[in-house]
Amino acid sequence: MCIFVAENKTKNDRIMKKQLLILLMLMPLMANADDPVEINGIWYNLITKARVAEVTKGTTKYTGDVVIPATIKYEDVTYSVTTIGMGAFVSCHDLTSVTISNSVTSIGIYAFEDCI
Repeated sequence: MCIFVAENKTKNDRIMKKQLLILLMLMPLMANADDPVEINGIWYNLITKARVAEVTKGTTKYTGDVVIPATIKYEDVTYSVTTIGMGAFVSCHDLTSVTISNSVTSIGIYAFEDCI
């Protein structure tokens, strides 16, 4: 019985070390995410090291026709718009259309929840 506990503890230690290593590898990307910025009426989370942008919620709800571009430029850096974030357009009742560029490869859950 003691051997089983020792083996199980060793296995758990290896799993925890792997998880910690993955977290440490992702931290530089997460650390570069600044506060959301607004560009041409669309709010973005910018990941500066990877030079990618995620459409996110703004301080007001999106309305009308929204066109998500393939790239944006912020402070002389070009970012590829690759993601529509979780809940980005939630409850945007006055939204009439969203045109999504081919650069967007991921749409978060609830991105368009409660849109009419």
